[in-house]
Amino acid sequence: MSKRQPIYGGPERRKPVLIVQHAPHEHPAVLKRTLESQGVQALWIHSYLGDHYPSADEIHGMISLGGPMGANDEKEHPWITKEIALLRACVLDQQPVAGICLGGQMLARAMGGTVEKNNKIELGWFPIELNQLGMEDKILGSAGVNPMVYQWHEDTFHPPKEAVLLAKSLACPRQAYRIGDNAYGFQFHPEADHQLVNEWLDIEGVEDEILDARKKNLTSMIQDGPTQRNVSLKGEKASLRIAAAIGSLFRRRPLDEDTSEKFAQFESFATHQTTLIFEIEGPNRRIFQLQGQITAMLSIAAGDFVLLREPSALVWPIRIDDVLRVMLA
Repeated sequence: MSKRQPIYGGPERRKPVLIVQHAPHEHPAVLKRTLESQGVQALWIHSYLGDHYPSADEIHGMISLGGPMGANDEKEHPWITKEIALLRACVLDQQPVAGICLGGQMLARAMGGTVEKNNKIELGWFPIELNQLGMEDKILGSAGVNPMVYQWHEDTFHPPKEAVLLAKSLACPRQAYRIGDNAYGFQFHPEADHQLVNEWLDIEGVEDEILDARKKNLTSMIQDGPTQRNVSLKGEKASLRIAAAIGSLFRRRPLDEDTSEKFAQFESFATHQTTLIFEIEGPNRRIFQLQGQITAMLSIAAGDFVLLREPSALVWPIRIDDVLRVMLA
C-alpha cells in the first residue's frame, strides 16, 4: 500500500467535536460510528430541546445535521442565528466543519451564500455526479464518479464565492461544496444508512408526506417508501465510504505509515466471510469490542478501512490503523 499523508493527523487534542441535532430523528447514524471508532470525542447537543451552544474555542470542529425547518427560518427557530454564527467562527478558525442538508445550507449562509427553494423536491436514493474537483477531493473522491446517495430536501444552497463546487444531481445543480481545505457542505445525507432511512420512513405521517410530494412534483425524483427500503442496503455503500472520509477530518491520532500487512490479513478474512472480534480504542482511550464480518475493504485518500457488519446489520467504517487486536469469534 502507498503511504498517505493524514488529513488531520497529529497530536491528540482534548476538545470535542460538536454534533448538532435539529430534530428527534435526524441523528448522526453512521457518522457517529466512524467518529467513535477513530477515537474522536464528541459533544452532542439537540438544538430543538434548547441545549446550550458552546463557543468556537471550546470545540475542535463541528458537524451540523439536517432538519425539517429551513435555513432561513430563524424567526421560528432562534437557535439558527446562534448556529450560523458558530459555523462562521469555526470556519474562520480553520476548524473542520461538515454541514449536512440543513447544516450545509446554514454553512452557506454563514459564509455569505444564500438558501432558496429548489426547483424540484428530491426524496430517495439517487446518484450525484462529481465534477473533476469532486473526483480529486479527499472526501467525495472516496465514493466514485456517480455515487448513489440519500436525498430529502426542498431547499438548496448557493455557496459563497470562495467555495469550490464538487457535485451536482439531475434535480439539483449544487450537491456539495468545500470552503478552504476542511469545511464541507452537503445537500445529500452522507450519514444515511439503511437503519436511519427505515427509521425516517417509520415516522407517523411520512408515507402521506411522500404521497403528497409525488402529486405535486416530478415523481421520478421522489421514491415511494417501499422502493427506498429496498434500495437502502445497496444505497448505503456510498454513505459508508463518504462517512469514513468525513470522520478523518476530525481525527486526533496520528496515522500509521504502512498498513499493508493488516490490509492483506483483513482481505483474507473478508474473502472467507470470517466472523471476527475487533478491539478498538475509542474516545477518551476507552477500549471497546465489535463483532461481525468484513463486508468490504476501502483504500481511499482518507486511509485504509474495513467495513464491519454487526449481527444487527449495522456497519462500522473502521480505519485499519485503529484496530488494536483482531480475534476469531
